[in-house]
Amino acid sequence: MYRTTDHAIRIDWRFFQQVIAPSSVEDIQSCQASFSAVTWHLETPYLLKPREIPALRLATLLVNSKLVGPNSVLLHLSSVGLTECDVRDILNNAKENRICNIFALRGDNECGSKYRGGFAHAVDLVKFIRREFGDYFTICVAGYPLGHPEATSYQQDLIHLKEK
Repeated sequence: MYRTTDHAIRIDWRFFQQVIAPSSVEDIQSCQASFSAVTWHLETPYLLKPREIPALRLATLLVNSKLVGPNSVLLHLSSVGLTECDVRDILNNAKENRICNIFALRGDNECGSKYRGGFAHAVDLVKFIRREFGDYFTICVAGYPLGHPEATSYQQDLIHLKEK
């Protein structure tokens, strides 16, 4: 087991990412991944308590099972349908369970409804996390190599990426 992802990269060429959907845990031990990214698949997260959210439950299971180290779990967090209170509760739960890496996403609003919590863009979520939790979480963000589909220009998209 590696102490950190950086340690794994330095001592071993078998570095790879393992992306896990919240419903699959069976083959984690046999993979011996350097880190695990737990994806967010929840249409109405505000209807659940944080400890009931599948992605958060799986990330907690991974950290507590010693299958990977606490610094080796990346929890995806989509802000669609979440209020500031929801995000605060989710991240407090993540922090209590030693999850410290967050992939902050706006997420796709497939239903076409308004964003409940004021997180119209991923940068809003990132700023909220920093304001509420300081530097506790390492925050990852998404970028589009060819530019975001909603961007007015590639240059504008780069500006927004740097903001995040």
